Amino acid sequence: MQRQLWVLFGWTVELGAACTVVAVLGIEIADDQTVETFVEWVPRKAAAAVTWRERLATTRPRELVAELPFWSDTAVASAVLVEPVLQSGPLADAVRAQVDDIVGSAY
Repeated sequence: MQRQLWVLFGWTVELGAACTVVAVLGIEIADDQTVETFVEWVPRKAAAAVTWRERLATTRPRELVAELPFWSDTAVASAVLVEPVLQSGPLADAVRAQVDDIVGSAY
């Protein structure tokens, strides 16, 4: 099993860059190559998350694995791969823990 966590960033008008954290996306690739995803959206960041919501709504989980490295370098809605990733337990728990770390560090 391979697990990836991506922090997704949306455009911040005031700063002119994609620096608003809008979500954390988890991808888990099983040994049989099935792909599971889980996304946790950061509350109150809906406007900055529009591009990511469109991307995720129109891309199949298996295709995300190939698309995310490309999208991570886009200026409007970028992403950062998080390492190390908690490999045990449910994918949703790992994603929510990352969101908690991000939200907790903002205060």
